[in-house]
Amino acid sequence: MFQTHYINGKQVNPPVNYEELSIELNFDTDSEERGVSVTTFEWVNAEAKILKDIFLSGVSGGNGVLVGILHKITITEGGATETIFDGYIDLTEAQFDRDKVTADSTPFDSPEFINDKADGFSYEQLYENGELTDADNVAVPYVINSIPDYTQAFLAILTLTVIGIEIKSLVNSLSQKGVESASYIDSVGGLIGLIFKILYGIILMFTVIELILNLFDLIIQRVKYKLGMSLNRLLEVGAAHVGLIYESPFLQTTTWNKAHILPESFSNPATQTDSRIKGFFQPDNKKQTGYFRGTFGDLLRAVKATFNARIVIGDGKLKIVPLLKQGTNGTFRLPRHYKPEFQTNAGSMISNYNILLRYDQNDRNTIDQWKGNNMNAFLEVTSVSDKRLKLVKGFKQVQIPFARGIRKNELNTIEKLIDALLDPLGKVIGSLISVANKAIKAINKVLDFIEEMNSKLKVIGIEINLNLPEIKEINDPNLGDLIDNRIGMMLLEADFITVPKLVMLDVGDEPVKTKLSAQNNTHINALYLYNTFHFTNSFAPSPKSAQRYRLDYKDVEMNLDDFKQVAKEGLIALPSGFIADVISCQYNPSKRLGVFKIEERRMWANNIREVISQGEGR
Repeated sequence: MFQTHYINGKQVNPPVNYEELSIELNFDTDSEERGVSVTTFEWVNAEAKILKDIFLSGVSGGNGVLVGILHKITITEGGATETIFDGYIDLTEAQFDRDKVTADSTPFDSPEFINDKADGFSYEQLYENGELTDADNVAVPYVINSIPDYTQAFLAILTLTVIGIEIKSLVNSLSQKGVESASYIDSVGGLIGLIFKILYGIILMFTVIELILNLFDLIIQRVKYKLGMSLNRLLEVGAAHVGLIYESPFLQTTTWNKAHILPESFSNPATQTDSRIKGFFQPDNKKQTGYFRGTFGDLLRAVKATFNARIVIGDGKLKIVPLLKQGTNGTFRLPRHYKPEFQTNAGSMISNYNILLRYDQNDRNTIDQWKGNNMNAFLEVTSVSDKRLKLVKGFKQVQIPFARGIRKNELNTIEKLIDALLDPLGKVIGSLISVANKAIKAINKVLDFIEEMNSKLKVIGIEINLNLPEIKEINDPNLGDLIDNRIGMMLLEADFITVPKLVMLDVGDEPVKTKLSAQNNTHINALYLYNTFHFTNSFAPSPKSAQRYRLDYKDVEMNLDDFKQVAKEGLIALPSGFIADVISCQYNPSKRLGVFKIEERRMWANNIREVISQGEGR
């Protein structure tokens, strides 16, 4: 077995400490990451000169210290050659000596690779670079829902009362005009008087309609839009920026493919059609952006916290997978070493597990509908009467950095009042408009006749400056359609979002048809997230309990194929046949020996009771 090293694609002499090379697999459940690391290398002579020359080139237009140097290591064993390392030499913290350069090499498929880079760019940068585009925006319709709505309800009732009085006055006025019409037609003066009285009724009708529309626009408000982006799309673009392909066995399912993030939005210009109202009656890609406000690292940490996940880097892919390793078999079996020592993970027990989603002080819908914002799982020892002897301990709070987007499931009090009024009122107004328009047509004919007579009088030297303009007909505002299909849209108290929201969307073929999924309120829920993803952290007795036996194995004979299998599965078989999780494995290919830290999925206590509760906000 021998090693071959390549720098920038060219074979070079191995570093002087090549025999100390070890490959380490880390499946540390505390860091929730899997990675590969290689020891620091000592390069001498010609190889040291190569690295020094690259370093010095930084001041003359070359790559210098801030660009990694390709480094690959292969091992030939049994006639077969395998690449065991593919990454780069990092000179940023290298030590330079006369004929030696000591530097770290970092593999591309390691947590260090993604951790170093993920916080180095933001989604704003990706948008400015064109890696995210306006086509990635998803318009989410929302409606204003004040908490509490007492003031709005009072104003609505007051306005409806005024409208009722005005409509009664309008109907009486028009009826009176019909009774009086016979007497008015006897003379030209009477005809003009009739016209002005009809015009008064029309103006009154305009006033009523304007009052209704103002009530709707200023108190209830029309549907408006915020922009967001798909969670999976954001992860895909972030991974692609660092040269990786994004995959997730659970986030890319039909269910969680609906997950979208609505970022903070602090500034809202006046709507496109009404300067009195903030927000957007129509999505506007020029004035709105839907990308996540943070770095790729921020998003990865948020996803890990929300879904109790870990990041796996390998084979050119960034995978987001459940923290508990999947699978029931470990291909590599440990030899039968006598192993009397073991520990449990009881010292890491968490007796109080809390999940808390954020809430938005500027959107009290996230507070009013509190249930779903947090949950607690408490563990209690059931077999001890003396409380002083109970050793359960540990507290963990999972702070999810998103607020819940609240789905509108029914019309509120004000909407019900207005909806109950507008449907019949719309029909009445429509009939009155029809009558008014007939009157307007008749008046316009009379005005045309008067104007014609005036023109004839000018011929004989009589000039009367009437200047009577044509009256425009009234457009029916279709009041019955003002309360459109708002069920399923997102609720906001104001046009601001100060805490990013996580929502599940059923995206329609046009923005107004996009609705929060029926799964939104059940899935974006602390208790659901615990029961679906976080329950594997519980020490309560169950097939997937977090209870473990901890074991150490040293000088385990293994070859390269064995190591690759362990790296792929993260699981091994014990001599007893039980399956254990690999916490770490350090493999020295020169010596063909491995050092293991493992955790066996084995119960050590059944006298534990779990009590789960979710906050009611009361």
